[in-house]
Formats: sequence, structure tokens, C-alpha cells
Amino acid sequence: LRERVRYGDIDYYTQAAFALANNQALPDFYLYPPLWATLLSFLTPLGEEGILLIAWIANTLSLLLFYFLLHRILEQYGFKPQAAALTTTLFMLVNMPVIRTLMYVQVNFHVMNLVFLSILLYKDRLFLSALALALAIHLKASPAVLVLAFLLELNWKWVAWFATSMILIAALTVAFYGMNPFLDFINNFMLLNV
Repeated sequence: LRERVRYGDIDYYTQAAFALANNQALPDFYLYPPLWATLLSFLTPLGEEGILLIAWIANTLSLLLFYFLLHRILEQYGFKPQAAALTTTLFMLVNMPVIRTLMYVQVNFHVMNLVFLSILLYKDRLFLSALALALAIHLKASPAVLVLAFLLELNWKWVAWFATSMILIAALTVAFYGMNPFLDFINNFMLLNV
């Protein structure tokens, strides 16, 4: 953590939130779908420190949920409860990505929790499973590759719920800021490959 003297990713999220709140384009370094910036834009009256505090609390709570959900995932895949608890605890004790995610106030815990929920809810609650994965993708685009695993199940009801969820979640940003944040996201992503 020596390479930064101030919180990392939260600065990007905050700048994007203020840009949206001021009807400006997303900054060119903001490489995430616009949902997180949209949600944080509602907190801009609290200022940067207020956003940092709320995001930090949300991350800390999300870390606790991450522990519980990882334990449940391991049990679902055949670990005995004690072995799942021990494995989860050892995994999280000295884990630089976990520390980095917490210290830089990244969205990774939120994304992973949503992915875990999507897997855990798949058999019994298709709509909630699809909604969780759609939310994960709207927070950070990388979980989109996991859609392929769900598509292999050929569960068209889940696919329909997923498509509906993707549209409804996008509608929040569109309702407040129009389509431009999505165009900014695509443009920023394309600039990466130039």
C-alpha cells in the first residue's frame, strides 16, 4: 500500500459522481459502468469526505458479508461447515487483494458479494440470481464473462430475467442523466485500446 498516500479508487468514483451531478461527461479515467457514479452522485451534497465515509462503511459491511457468502459458497461446493469456516478465515487473514480493496475503497467486495449471491440463489430464486449478476456487471463490467457460465445452463427464464434486470438497472442512470454516461463509459473503454 506504499505507492499511494491517499485513498485510490474512491477518488475516481467521487470525481465521476460530481461530474454526473454537474451534468458533465464522466472523466476519461473512469472505466466503470455508470451505476456506481450515479448512486454516489446522490451523495454529492455531503462532499467528498461524506462520500468517502459512506463508501468506507459500506465496504466494511460488505467485507463481513463477503466472509459469510464465501463460507456459504464453499459449503455449496462440498466443504464441510468447519472446513469452509477455516478456509475462509485463512484466506482472508493475510490477503493483499482483500486489504487493497478495503484500503482503496474499491467496489470489489460489492461485486463479489453480488456474484456469490447470484450463484447461491440460482436454483431457488431465478429473478434474484439474475438481478444480482446484473447489478455486479453494472458496478464493474468484468463479471460479464460469468454470463457465459449461466448461458451454458440453457435456462431461458434466467436469461430473460437477466436481460430485464440489465435494462431496469440502466434505466436509473438514464432517468437522471440520460444515455451520455453509458456513451462516456464505452468511449473511455475504447480509448484504453487505442
